[in-house]
Amino acid sequence: MVSDELVERARELPTEPGVYRFVDADGQALYIGKAADLRDRVTSYFTAGTHGHGPRIDRMLAEAEGIETVLVDSEQEAYLLESNLIKEKKPRYNVRLTDDKRYPWILVSDEEHPRIDITRDKAEEGDYYGPFPDVGSARELVNLLREAFGVRDCPRELPEGCIKHDIGLCKAPCMLDIEETYAEAVERVQHVLKGNPQPAIAVLEERMHQASEERRFEQAARLRDEIEDIQRLLDEQAIFASDREDRDAIAIEGTPEHGVAVVLPRRSGRVIDAQDFRLPGFEEADRAELLAEFLARYYEDRPSIPHRILVPEMPTGHEELAQALGAQAGRKVRFRVPQRGKGKRMLDLAEKNAGFQLKQLQTERGPDPGVVDLKQRLALAEMPRRIECVDVSHHGGEGVVAGLVTFEDGHADKSGYRRFDLSIESNDDVAGIREVTRRRLRRLTEEGKGLPDLFLVDGGRAQADAAREAARELGLELAILGLAKEEEAVHRPGWRDPIDLPNEAAGLKLLMRARDEAHRFANQYSSTKRTNTLTDSVLDDVPGVGPELRRRLLREMGSVDGIREATAEELTAIDGVGPKRARRIKATLGEG
Repeated sequence: MVSDELVERARELPTEPGVYRFVDADGQALYIGKAADLRDRVTSYFTAGTHGHGPRIDRMLAEAEGIETVLVDSEQEAYLLESNLIKEKKPRYNVRLTDDKRYPWILVSDEEHPRIDITRDKAEEGDYYGPFPDVGSARELVNLLREAFGVRDCPRELPEGCIKHDIGLCKAPCMLDIEETYAEAVERVQHVLKGNPQPAIAVLEERMHQASEERRFEQAARLRDEIEDIQRLLDEQAIFASDREDRDAIAIEGTPEHGVAVVLPRRSGRVIDAQDFRLPGFEEADRAELLAEFLARYYEDRPSIPHRILVPEMPTGHEELAQALGAQAGRKVRFRVPQRGKGKRMLDLAEKNAGFQLKQLQTERGPDPGVVDLKQRLALAEMPRRIECVDVSHHGGEGVVAGLVTFEDGHADKSGYRRFDLSIESNDDVAGIREVTRRRLRRLTEEGKGLPDLFLVDGGRAQADAAREAARELGLELAILGLAKEEEAVHRPGWRDPIDLPNEAAGLKLLMRARDEAHRFANQYSSTKRTNTLTDSVLDDVPGVGPELRRRLLREMGSVDGIREATAEELTAIDGVGPKRARRIKATLGEG
């Protein structure tokens, strides 16, 4: 509960740029932020819905007992002061970057006879290639290259010889006079690691054909497999790109308990680093603000800021943040939400790594206690380790959609989320639940995938009964529950009276998290569809832009704002635009 005194203090702040600090009863900093207008920004925390802050900020406000401010001359000075104060005060609710383990790299050492190795710290002199998403794939590639080209991997040279040479895994440059041939072998290995495997593969193919002609079929087959495995590993890493534009891809994932961020920077066409960071826990409503904070903290000390930063959604205050980063970089910096192409693939890779890191965190913590609590309180036949929950959403009875979310061991599993466009044309939640349940369970059955341990629907007895009817139409029996919003009452199909779970029960809290997440996900999809409809109407006003080009523009630039902010040169680079049409688009939408 926010005190009236705190609200009144916010209203008395000046309308000037500065830094504000929420403090607790002991005067310890809880949260530090910057503002071009202190009064406007701080009072927005007490106006519901103005900035869409989420549970993390709500918890901070509940603990806050005071507001402290520092006035500065400009927003740029506020940005720098905010950064310094966060480092000094370490406020509990701000993003403070804790770098988790670094990704593995392959090293070709700077020695007389270079060796190939795997490392994470990049402390030794030499050439580094990667990063790789896991040490297993890096190790598999190193082993393949050693077998194919005989490059050493031992930590020190052994002039007396070693068993690796005896079994054909090393050319033994430390005991044999093979400087020229060994240098060629190292060069071929480096060609592969740079993403240009063809020269090395050509050598292996020549050996394969020769072995086949000499009827050494087993060796020929081994060489064929090596060629295929090298190409497969390079394709799987997705660390090499065909264009040279500098960009970063940023992804964040999290739960109310914990979160992670992953950054994939690409310079000169190659991902040159990869880092993941632990973040405070958050919920989806908090994502845009947390993303903004992370971006500000991550780039504050970076010597290199790319022209383009790829993000899953626009961060809160993205225009001001882009200006601040542009001032730091000495040129324009843009945020983009890619919809397809190389940018989308790069962002997908960042999100894949973020999801993996989040699962690692969840594994460390173990199952949510709500999983066990539900089985005991509801006498379920199976431990509800996998819960799927659906909710129906619409806008004024039109554009009915549904969202399905998945929880594994009580933690959100984004890979199991699904969206549905429903065939019903009216505001009928019961019919919507019946349709989406039937479609989901039929799909799982047809694909031979297991059913969830618990199927949860947003609603009461009627919705739960509708889900059971849909399951029985398919000849399926599974545990189904409905959770009504008004009294958080739990309904089981066929039961007249709801099940009363204590408010403090871990099982009820888990059901509420799943239900609220499904509600958010369904509403987000409904909102996205409405936005796309409005977007289409805006672009319809641009002469010479038809449906296909409109879709291409949105895919490349992410949004109408992205198209508006793009330069004429960036628009011209899109297939089908051209200089004249780019000028027409800029004239119709206005300059960014």
